[in-house]
Amino acid sequence: MEMNSEEEIRKVEQGEANGNLQEPNNRSLESQGESDNDVIHSNRNILKSSELEEKLIYGITDRPPLTTTLVMAFQHFAIAISGCLALPFILSGPLCFDREGLSRLIATNLFVCGISSFLQTMFGTRLPIIQGPAAAFVVPTLSILGLKGQCPPLPHVNSTMEERTMHQEEAYGRLAEVQGALLIAAFVQCLIGFTGSIGFISRYIGPIPIAVAIANVGISLIPIIINTSKSHWGVAIGGMFLIILFSQFFAKWNIPCRGKDTFRRLFTFFPIFFSAMISWIICAILTVTNVFPDDPSEYGYLARTDIDLSVVSNAPWIYVPYPGQWGMPRFFISGIAGMIAGVFASILQSVGDYFSFALICGIPPPPTHALNRGVGMEGLACVLAAVCGTGNGYTSYNGNIAAVSLTKVGSRRVILVTSLMFTITGVIAKFSAFCSTIPSPILGGVIAVVLAMITGIGLANLSKVKMNTSRNLFIVGFSFFLAIGCPQYVSSNPGVINTGLSTFDDVVRVILNNGMFVGGFTAGLLDSLITGTPEERGLRRNEPSKEEERNNVSEGNTNSEKAAVYDLPFGSDWIARVKWFQFLPFSPTYKG
Repeated sequence: MEMNSEEEIRKVEQGEANGNLQEPNNRSLESQGESDNDVIHSNRNILKSSELEEKLIYGITDRPPLTTTLVMAFQHFAIAISGCLALPFILSGPLCFDREGLSRLIATNLFVCGISSFLQTMFGTRLPIIQGPAAAFVVPTLSILGLKGQCPPLPHVNSTMEERTMHQEEAYGRLAEVQGALLIAAFVQCLIGFTGSIGFISRYIGPIPIAVAIANVGISLIPIIINTSKSHWGVAIGGMFLIILFSQFFAKWNIPCRGKDTFRRLFTFFPIFFSAMISWIICAILTVTNVFPDDPSEYGYLARTDIDLSVVSNAPWIYVPYPGQWGMPRFFISGIAGMIAGVFASILQSVGDYFSFALICGIPPPPTHALNRGVGMEGLACVLAAVCGTGNGYTSYNGNIAAVSLTKVGSRRVILVTSLMFTITGVIAKFSAFCSTIPSPILGGVIAVVLAMITGIGLANLSKVKMNTSRNLFIVGFSFFLAIGCPQYVSSNPGVINTGLSTFDDVVRVILNNGMFVGGFTAGLLDSLITGTPEERGLRRNEPSKEEERNNVSEGNTNSEKAAVYDLPFGSDWIARVKWFQFLPFSPTYKG
C-alpha cells in the first residue's frame, strides 16, 4: 500500500505510525535466550518497515465472521493445494505409480497436510502457518529412486494380473525405501527441535549456504519440468504465460464487486488456480474437437483430458489414508544421509518463515520455546508423512504467509478451517482421483513457476550479504558450479564410483547426486573457513535505535500480552507452577 504523504513514510521508518507494525529488536530476543543465533536474527529482517502496511484486520486470536473465515480459508487452501498436487506428480514417475496410485498419493498428501497444519497451529509455534510437502525433500528422494533404475512399463488394459502385481510391488518397494529414509530423517528433526539444538546449529550456517541450498532445489528439478512439459509444450508454455499474466500484471487489478478489497483482488490470490482451470478447459475443448490425437504414440496425446477417466469412476467416495497403507518402510543407509540434508534446509527455511510471520502480525519474535516446538512439530509431521507414505517431508508454506500480509487476516481460526478442508478433501477419494487426471503439460507449467519461485526465494537470502566482495562471489559461484556439475557427472557416469563396497558406493552416489546438499555443504564449509567480516557473511545484528528502545520500554506490557500467543492452548497455569518444566526446551517456561 502506498503512503499518502512523506510525513507518513517518515513515521513508519521511525516505528511511530498509528496502527502500523513495529519491527522487533534484538534486545527483546536476547532476553528470550536467542542472543547466540545470528541466522535467526538475520531472518527477522526479511520484511522492512517500509513494506509494512496497516495492522491486521483480524489478529491471531481474533475470530472473524463465518463468511470471512470460509472465504479466507478457501484462499489459503487454493494457494497451498498447488504444492500438494505438484509434488506427487513429480514423484509419481520415479515411483512407478500409475493413475490409481497417483490418486491415492495425492489423497495422502492432502490428508497429512491438514493434520500437520492443525498440529503446528495448535501445539507448535501457535502461528497460523500452513504445512505442506517440501521441495527440499524432493531432490534427495529423486537421488534415492535414481539408484533403482528405470521403471517397468505401466500396466495397460490387456495386462495380466501377474504383470499388474509385479508393477505394484515395484512401485510400493520404491516408496518403502523413501519412507524409511524419511522416517529416520524425521526423528533427527524431532531431536533437533525438542532438544533445543536449533540455536546451536544455526550459529554456523549463514545466509550464503541457505541461499545456495534452497536455490539448487529448483535448479536440480529442471529435468522434471522438461519431462512433464514435453508432451505438449504449447499447453505448458500457455499455462506459464497465464500464471505470469495473473500474478505479475493483473495482481493489483480489482474485480468490480461489493465488499472489502481482499475479496476483489482475486488475481493476487488465485493466479495458479485460475491458470490451471483455464488451461484445463481449453484442453477439454481441444479434446472434444479431436484437435489432440487419440493415438498414445503421437505428440500431444497426454494433453487430452479423457485419459484414464476410469480412475475417477472406480475410486471409492471415501478413503482414509492410514499408516502402512503401502507396506512397511525399508531402511537403507544410502538414502538416509541425503534425506537428513533436506531436513536442515527445511528447518532453516521454516525458522525464517516464523520470524517473517511474527513481523507481519505485529507480535514479538518467536521465543526459544516456540521455535523448538515449531521445528519439533514439523519433525512429527514428517514422521506422519513417512508412516502414511506421502513420499515427501513437510514444511511451512511462505506463500500463505504472503497471503496474510496482503489480506490482513492472520486469524488462527482461518488456518484451522483450512486444515479441516485439507483433511476432508484427503478422505474424498473421488476428488483426489479427479485431480490425478490433470493433463501432464498443465502440471508442467505449474511446476515450472513453483520451482522458479523456490529458486528466487533461495537467492533472496543473498540480499543479506555483501555480494560485491571477491570472497562471496567465489563462494557462491564455486558452490553453484559444484551443485550443478557434480550430479550431472555422477548420473552420466554410473560406474565412476566403485570402491568394491556397494553400500558405501550407494551412499556416495546419493550424496553427490543431491545438488542441494553438494551446494549447501560446499558453501557452508567455505563460508566458515574463509575469513570474512560479519557484514560480509550477513551475520551483523541490527542494533535498535534510541527511539526503538524508548518505544519498547513504553510498550513492555503490550509486548508481554502479545507474546502470550505462543503459549500452549491449555495447561499453561499448571506448567508455570511446576518448576522442572523450565528445563524442557519446548515448555513456555523454558529458561534456556
